[in-house]
Amino acid sequence: MAKKPTDLIYGVDEKPPFPVTLILGVQHIFTMSSTLMLPVVIVHEIGCSFLQAQSMVAYTMIAIGIGTVLQSFRKGPVGSGYLCPHLCSPSYLSVSLQAAWTGGLPLMHGMTFFAGLFEGLFSRIVHKLRFLFPTEVTGVVVLMVGVSLVPIGASKFIGIEIMGDPLVLKHIIVSSVILMTMIGVNIWSKGKSRLYCVLIGIVVGYLLSTITGMLPLAEWKNVMQAPLFALPGKGVEMFKWSF
Repeated sequence: MAKKPTDLIYGVDEKPPFPVTLILGVQHIFTMSSTLMLPVVIVHEIGCSFLQAQSMVAYTMIAIGIGTVLQSFRKGPVGSGYLCPHLCSPSYLSVSLQAAWTGGLPLMHGMTFFAGLFEGLFSRIVHKLRFLFPTEVTGVVVLMVGVSLVPIGASKFIGIEIMGDPLVLKHIIVSSVILMTMIGVNIWSKGKSRLYCVLIGIVVGYLLSTITGMLPLAEWKNVMQAPLFALPGKGVEMFKWSF
């Protein structure tokens, strides 16, 4: 068994109790769901409607499910045999925005298809090319992905949509409280509560957003009235392609 660092509650070979595992699973689902913001950002940037954004999220969730199932297979060249949930990758955001601005959603679909196809083919030989990707190179790539998200993240954090708009104090306060809550729980809390810092931050964020009116009660009613299972709508031309 691997030696557990002193600052970890559970080591890599340890199995947490079922209640802890269940809560961490819910937290992971919420964390994964946050990446669904990325297709919404793309649809919003090219002026699509709310229904189109809703349809884009629905189709994205279907694609995530299909990709996760295929990844769990281990037959021939398909899958790794592990449960590796697919996400909306931030590394695609910049190029997806460029494609959407240039040719709309059809061009973005075509770009995503060919990028995914290339990734699949490249995965068959990447183990032979690892000498070309030392830690310094991969570290810079990961850093640049994060840097590319700074403008979008910062604008959402301070509540502005267009450069030059006045700062929204309410957005800044709520965002800061959420961030400080996650950091504070993770660093200074005692016991197992550190494990749930993200989930606690999300709950605090929803409460503050509702209290301050950033998340109107009407939006909660729309969520409660939505069907638990339903086919995606036709708000987005999901099956049109451009290359």
